[in-house]
Amino acid sequence: MEDVSNTLAKRSQQPGDLEKEFPNDAKRSKSQEDPAISIEDARKEELRSDAQIVRNMEWDTSGCAHKLVSKWEAGEEGQEELRNLRQKLEDFIKIIDDKQRRMQEHLKKVDKVQKQDKDLSNEENQPVQEPAANNDIPAEKITLANSDTVRELTDTIHEDVVLDMSAKKPEIPCLDKKVVASSSSQKNGKNKKNEDTRDATETAAVDSEHQTEQPEDLRLATKIITEPETSSAQKVHTDNRRCYKCREGMRLYGQTVFQCMGYACEVKIIAKEYYYHYEKGALPVKVCETCYRSGKTCNKRKDKFVLKQNDRQPVPFYECRCGRVAHKYCTHPEDNVATFQCDHCTKEVKALPSTADLPKNELTKNLEEELLRRMRRFDENAMFTVSQQCYKENMYMNIDQLPAKIKENFTTVKKVKYAVRTISVSQKIEDVDCCIVQWIIHETTSADKNGRKWTFPQYLDSLRVFEESDDGNGKPVKDPRNKGGVVAAIILEEYFNFMKSFGYTRGFLLAQVPKPGTEYLFFMRPSWQEKVQLTQENLLGWYNKTFGEMKKNGSIIGYEVLPSSNVPSTNDSPTSVDQTRADKEPNNYLIQITEDGGNRQMNGTDIFSPMSVEIASSQDAFYDNLFDHSLEFSSLRWIRYSTAVLTLNVKNAVADDKKKREASILKKMKENAKKAAKKSKRSKVQESQGAENQLE
Repeated sequence: MEDVSNTLAKRSQQPGDLEKEFPNDAKRSKSQEDPAISIEDARKEELRSDAQIVRNMEWDTSGCAHKLVSKWEAGEEGQEELRNLRQKLEDFIKIIDDKQRRMQEHLKKVDKVQKQDKDLSNEENQPVQEPAANNDIPAEKITLANSDTVRELTDTIHEDVVLDMSAKKPEIPCLDKKVVASSSSQKNGKNKKNEDTRDATETAAVDSEHQTEQPEDLRLATKIITEPETSSAQKVHTDNRRCYKCREGMRLYGQTVFQCMGYACEVKIIAKEYYYHYEKGALPVKVCETCYRSGKTCNKRKDKFVLKQNDRQPVPFYECRCGRVAHKYCTHPEDNVATFQCDHCTKEVKALPSTADLPKNELTKNLEEELLRRMRRFDENAMFTVSQQCYKENMYMNIDQLPAKIKENFTTVKKVKYAVRTISVSQKIEDVDCCIVQWIIHETTSADKNGRKWTFPQYLDSLRVFEESDDGNGKPVKDPRNKGGVVAAIILEEYFNFMKSFGYTRGFLLAQVPKPGTEYLFFMRPSWQEKVQLTQENLLGWYNKTFGEMKKNGSIIGYEVLPSSNVPSTNDSPTSVDQTRADKEPNNYLIQITEDGGNRQMNGTDIFSPMSVEIASSQDAFYDNLFDHSLEFSSLRWIRYSTAVLTLNVKNAVADDKKKREASILKKMKENAKKAAKKSKRSKVQESQGAENQLE
């Protein structure tokens, strides 16, 4: 027995039967034969008829199943026809479900764009812009075919049934119409009729009322379902959104430096340079142009790489359910794009970790008290927290590349032992601790040939500018937006005052502006600050002013500016004019803290996050060292623009510190117990010897 398609193909050769059972096809053929009927009228009539056919699809499931059960007798040929019919119904269900899913996704995009337009117009007091014309179809006017009914029919066919071959064939208009159209197209060799049938099947899901009144919109709705695209209104208004926290629009990441991943290649891909990128896989591969041409592509196919430019990327927005948006780094680090809620929509206050939970030592307590005392002269509500992130001892310093005037003090010492600590300052902003300043400091634990101890502070923040404004009477006024520079100066001054009692009498500081494209640290800045480029002259001026104030206050006894100690880079020519000029520029400071230091001993029990960064001969070398050790501190952003890394590790740091402190206390108790036991034993021996001597 022939299959269903061949049987229906034979029937399609009888024009009379087709005209009776499929009036829609008959009308189409008549409209093509009779020139008096316009093609447009025929198309409208066809759409109405197809919509009527789809509405007739919602028949009674039980009655249709009964007809199908009694259609054919049981047999292999009947089962084959049943399987073909079931496969066609399943394909039809998939098509309907896919179109319904696409339409729902598009409607969500339309609602999102309209919502963004409304929020933007409310903020700027401008009339709401109307969405594009292809987005004007309301959701309630677009209904897809009831796929649940067809799915129930398919589930019924899956069951074991008894087929009756003598029963009358039931009428399934949509299925027979599809098969007949396919067979007729095979016979005539024309694709126009098949395309019209497909268009009618796709547009028949629209409500008949909307079809009759607006037949042109149906075609538009079908296009929207099959080709979902990003609305033009969304593209226009995406960059115009403003963060509700910082009140600024689109922000850009700071320039990132990539390391070429080619074999034995040490090239760094800096700003504006081109490179080849392989996006597939767990680890994206980035190679320079030289490695790409030579075939060093990490065992990846060259045709899969894409040429890109190392450009600044925009900071993504997080959108709350109420419509407010915020930059990613204006939010708390625990937030993400799916769970973000603005402050106005947060019903319960989260117990967020705070830098106040970090352990304190004598240094951080003194620094914090003095910082609050001095800053509250300008702002009585100022809230700052000073914490020590790490302290590690028994390290050895390489002083070969330091200036000669510094190195000559250690000629009698082969290795200089030192300890490293980081001092971080956070400011409370809207119940969030934002790190605004961090110093990383090396402290020699062994004295030089003159018996003096040295400290080497290095400022992690490569600030663009330290500005001061005039109050009109010639007196400088600190700009409240530049608290980072003020706080950095206060912390350094009080650190020198504190370290005098531990015998530290000299200091060395490197002040050099990083090259463009090598700014790893604090690269998120307010837009007003990005307009001013930091120059070597501005930076040296700030340090001169800072050390001058320290000398007036008696914190230091003097300072001296030394020539640069830059070592030419391997990528630069040794005869470079810029490099020669940089070698002659003064950018090192020899600081005379005091002449007579104290003899207090440093307490190293507050170690809870050890790290190591070597002393560098230049700012570039310092950054390179950070990069090699994965210590980019990229989460330490400027004030208002992110939360410090401190808040992420507070709980772990506190727990680890508590364990180490308990272990240290237990160790000291055991040592004291042993000492006491030895002392008591020694005293007993002495007493017994004294008694024997007395007897003698």
